[in-house]
Amino acid sequence: MTILRTLVTIAVAAPFVALAGCDSAGGDSAGQELSNLEVAVAIANGVAVEPGGALEAVAGAIDDGESSQGRGCTAERSYDETTQTWTAVVECERGFPDSRFWARFGRTRTFRFLDAAGVPQQSPEGAASLEFAIVDGHGEVHTPWLHHVLLDIGADINVDDLQEELVTVNGTYDRAATDTLFVRRFGQAAVRRTLIYDLDLEFLDVRGPRHRPGDWGRPVSGTIEGHVVGAATFTRRDGTTVTREFDRSFTIVFDNPAAETATIRVGSEQFEADLLTGAVVGAE
Repeated sequence: MTILRTLVTIAVAAPFVALAGCDSAGGDSAGQELSNLEVAVAIANGVAVEPGGALEAVAGAIDDGESSQGRGCTAERSYDETTQTWTAVVECERGFPDSRFWARFGRTRTFRFLDAAGVPQQSPEGAASLEFAIVDGHGEVHTPWLHHVLLDIGADINVDDLQEELVTVNGTYDRAATDTLFVRRFGQAAVRRTLIYDLDLEFLDVRGPRHRPGDWGRPVSGTIEGHVVGAATFTRRDGTTVTREFDRSFTIVFDNPAAETATIRVGSEQFEADLLTGAVVGAE
């Protein structure tokens, strides 16, 4: 995404002055490198269902064409007979602005249903697969540990086995965003970080239920491989700021649908995350 590349360049060249003096919890030598826990918080928000992450996109991809999609969401749909493509403009709001969780996001999605021979059809009834894309979107999420603002988003996803109890998802999902993190570590006061980054995901045979979109917080099998790159700005004790680039790869393997959390592996570390809500264990 070119928008993110430009903003990261700006961030490295001139650290965010808006942060100066806002939070002095970190020392000059401590907390000036982005931890894998903090990276996991950004990843979980970008993947989880309720904040409007990648798994919410999958739940939207398997929608059956009703006039609303998901809790707190409405959709307006139109059909182009020339391209045999549906377009859905979805707007969602979940939680309340003064509560511990609030998310508001919108997406413009396109999807085509295909029969067993790969021929497009208008109705989802009897379709064997679908091609799904996100072409535009906006979003904002507030929690006690995160303020997220979406800058850009895209997805290109294929869903197979539509007539089975479990569908199979492959494809890519990417977003650019800026996050302000308030992650508490080792019993210390939360330190403010500002991140600006690209998050890229690839779904590899991720399987989940056809008729229960809420269960996509815990797919039954498959893997998400991902990469996140960007810049993080920290505030020193004297109120000055320092900006560091970061570049991390990660993996999420779905192998225990009965578990309350999924494991996000970042480098040599792993973190337990609720991919329905986006909460990460230890980030409080």
